[in-house]
Amino acid sequence: MDRRHDTLTCGNPEFFVELAPLLRAPNGAITMASPTRDRATQTLRWLSTLQARSLRPMARRIERAAGNPRLQAALVSEARLARTLIRAGFDVGSEVQTPTGRACDLVARKGDVLLHLHVKSIEDEHSPQTRAVRIPRAIRALEHIERRLEVEIIWRTGLAASSLRALSKNFANFLVRASIGDEHTVAGRDGRTQGRCRVRCAHDGPCIRLHVGIADDRAEIIERMDRLMRKARAQFLEGGENIIVLMGDSRLEWLFAEALLGTPIERWDRLPRRGERIAIGRAPNGFWKPERDLTSRIVAWQSTDSSRAPSSAWLRTRASTDMLAVCRTLFDRCTEVE
Repeated sequence: MDRRHDTLTCGNPEFFVELAPLLRAPNGAITMASPTRDRATQTLRWLSTLQARSLRPMARRIERAAGNPRLQAALVSEARLARTLIRAGFDVGSEVQTPTGRACDLVARKGDVLLHLHVKSIEDEHSPQTRAVRIPRAIRALEHIERRLEVEIIWRTGLAASSLRALSKNFANFLVRASIGDEHTVAGRDGRTQGRCRVRCAHDGPCIRLHVGIADDRAEIIERMDRLMRKARAQFLEGGENIIVLMGDSRLEWLFAEALLGTPIERWDRLPRRGERIAIGRAPNGFWKPERDLTSRIVAWQSTDSSRAPSSAWLRTRASTDMLAVCRTLFDRCTEVE
């Protein structure tokens, strides 16, 4: 994994984000509460039981990252990927030196299958300390609107129940006619913002799906993800299947899909699916945009904030049937892309 990590802000407004408890180390450094350290300890214990010389570099990097919880969380996730490969029957090496003089993050071999996994990490400076925010019942009522849209939403804390109901009604009037990318701001009598919402993209469910927080720095995040994928592409090796794996907070996965596949757009040149008014497609601005080098065939996402968050992989249709089967053993969700 590249040790020079991108750091970004995920646009969560300060007026409703709650910070989780922090711990101060003896040297004065601020560290995260116990979950990351616990996962690191468990990972090091697992690595010590393997007696595998090829994974010693991974253990050393996790130990050295003790003062950097975000980096350590990313390295623990990389170790989790190595464990998945081992459980699938692969022999795995970490930081393997190649004939070209480059080090490949993970090299996995099983019979005739050789995988080169190029692992990159993108960090969200808010995610390690933020707690889940409970959506008020009045705002949650928006999820009964029968539109297949994912909506980002924020509201000011301390609003009275009547104000929340009025805010929800205002949002509802906007969302019944809104298009992808549209945004709406509601101000109070004093001119202060009461809440905002933005239509993120479409989804397969029957009704609106709410997400707390608005990624105001969306374009910057996507550009950084694209840069990391291009960097990984430049490190591809011959003689095996190259897989790009980007790791980050689970709340960034939807942005990763945009960075890879392109921005969701309404397509007026296509017929919509049955029961829908508008066809949804992708703009040709993703990492896999048509005119870009086609040697990248498999890209995956793995979350760093939770070992229970499902991993995802996207495969271009040129990937072999055997490789699709391999990916299905390694990643929880696999999607083929034309």
